[in-house]
Amino acid sequence: MPDTKPNVSVFDGNTYNPQAFGRYIESLPKERENALLNANIFESDEQIRDMFANQSTTAYGVIPVKGDFKGESQNYDGETDLKTGDGVDTYYYGVHSYGRAVVGTEKDFTKDLIPGLDPLDQIASKFAERWDDINEDTIIAILNGIFASTDPGAQEFAQEHTFEVNGTITEDAIYDATQKACGDKNKKFKLAIMHSKVATELAKKQLLEYIKYTDSQGIQRNTNIAQWGDKTVLIDDAYTIESKTTTTGSGENTVTTTTIKYITYVLGEGLFKREPMPVDVPFERDREALKAGGTTNLISRQRRVVHPKGFSYLMANQATKSPTDAEFADGANWGLMQNAKKDKYYPHKFIPLCKIVSK
Repeated sequence: MPDTKPNVSVFDGNTYNPQAFGRYIESLPKERENALLNANIFESDEQIRDMFANQSTTAYGVIPVKGDFKGESQNYDGETDLKTGDGVDTYYYGVHSYGRAVVGTEKDFTKDLIPGLDPLDQIASKFAERWDDINEDTIIAILNGIFASTDPGAQEFAQEHTFEVNGTITEDAIYDATQKACGDKNKKFKLAIMHSKVATELAKKQLLEYIKYTDSQGIQRNTNIAQWGDKTVLIDDAYTIESKTTTTGSGENTVTTTTIKYITYVLGEGLFKREPMPVDVPFERDREALKAGGTTNLISRQRRVVHPKGFSYLMANQATKSPTDAEFADGANWGLMQNAKKDKYYPHKFIPLCKIVSK
């Protein structure tokens, strides 16, 4: 049989056809869905924007929040003296901006091998998608950090806002989880982000209902948007699974066990405050004429604030002016917001976030 393999050469990780140079390289499909970024859980915050714009540093700041006034009801009868009343508690929380950079590098010689196609253009066209993944990784790190906090108030939050299912996902899990987390404030929850395996189990039990629409010919069709009860469902496998491997015994008696758990996040509007921060040179091109015969770098930079409602960033374990994802995921850096006297925590029932853990 004739050799049916395409006549392809590779240089520096790039594939090209030396006989028929093309102007088009087919892009691989994007692997991640970025469901978390596309969820309606972010809101702008004027206090954060003004604070970082008006102070000398744009790295860390502390923002005050007015608490409730709970003055005691007293009898007004024209005879009894009134007792001194209560004031309004002031709460404080710390906010930290962070910066990230992405660099794409290409050699001149690669372009010489593929006339008519600029590899740097291909890299530049992928920057936005790459930034989506990077920013979503940071949000996941923040979620992991607040659930891992060692602060007593945050530990209570994590306990009340985590709902464990003994087996596979159940019909009532989303109602039980949101009620446990926020009680009578559970109406703030709007959507769930889950693994495709969990969505498949719900579909098998006919618990997912796909939103329908009527096309121009009057035919009713399903969309790709599902609902679980009254919550919109987004499906993303990138961060909704936890795998843990344990080893017991030794030698021939060694037993390795892998436990897989699926995480379903249930979230509400306004869960995160998000503000862009200024960058002096957000995008630039840097050329190194001598390196490898000629090399060009595309550099992209971003700074922003993403902060979860009700929490304070404590900056307890941080090496530089910009927290890394590992530092955001460190529970030591997070605490539930407290008042000035440090004798009250922010009521966590107002934080529209919980997670359902299932097998």
